[in-house]
Amino acid sequence: MRRKGVLVLVVIAFLLCALNIYFYLNNLNLKQAIAGLDIEKEKEFKNRLVKERALIKKDLDEKYRADLVSFEAMHKRLEIEKTRMKELQGKLKKFEKKEQKD
Repeated sequence: MRRKGVLVLVVIAFLLCALNIYFYLNNLNLKQAIAGLDIEKEKEFKNRLVKERALIKKDLDEKYRADLVSFEAMHKRLEIEKTRMKELQGKLKKFEKKEQKD
C-alpha cells in the first residue's frame, strides 16, 4: 500500500513537471509573439511619426513663407506711407510759407 502511495505521488509529480514544462514553453511562445507585435507596432509608430513630422514641417514652411510675404507687403506699405508723409510735410511747409508771405 505504501508503494502504491509513493507511486501515485511520483506519477502526480511527473504529471505536474510535464504540465509545468508545457506552460513554460507556451509562455515562451507567447512572449515571442508579443515581442514580434511590439516590433511591428514600433515600426508603424515610427512611420506615422515621420509622416506627421513631414506634414508639420511643410505647414511651418508654408506659414513662414506666408509670414515673409506679409512682412514684405507691410514693409512696402510702410515705405509708401513714409514717402506720402514726406510729401505731405513738404506741402505743409509750402503752405505755411505761403501763409506767412500773405
